[in-house]
Amino acid sequence: MSNQNEPSNLSNPNIAQMVCDFCQAPCPKWEYSASPYSTLVLGEKLHTGDIVSSPILESDSGWMACQACKQIIESGDRRALAERAVNSVYMEKSEARHALLVGLVLDFHEPFWQSKSEAKEVG
Repeated sequence: MSNQNEPSNLSNPNIAQMVCDFCQAPCPKWEYSASPYSTLVLGEKLHTGDIVSSPILESDSGWMACQACKQIIESGDRRALAERAVNSVYMEKSEARHALLVGLVLDFHEPFWQSKSEAKEVG
């Protein structure tokens, strides 16, 4: 049950269409500012499962976060955040492949960790 005094993301159509930049959960409630950056990482062809080179991934200056990801970020647990991101998108059975994906996400998140600001509530 929601508190009437709490901002509702559903009342803001822009927020209602957003997803958490970490785990893809709908209607993220928090935003972290961070320096924009680009990085080349390995991507995945989902139809074959082969790991291949992907285009450059870019991050603008804002990262949206759901409540669960915000709590992980505030605890400083980089690995837990990467695990959550991987587990929310991939149903990976292979431990080696899962570990590779977590490592890739850790690398991609590193500039975020280096330049993030305090979380700002949106909505």
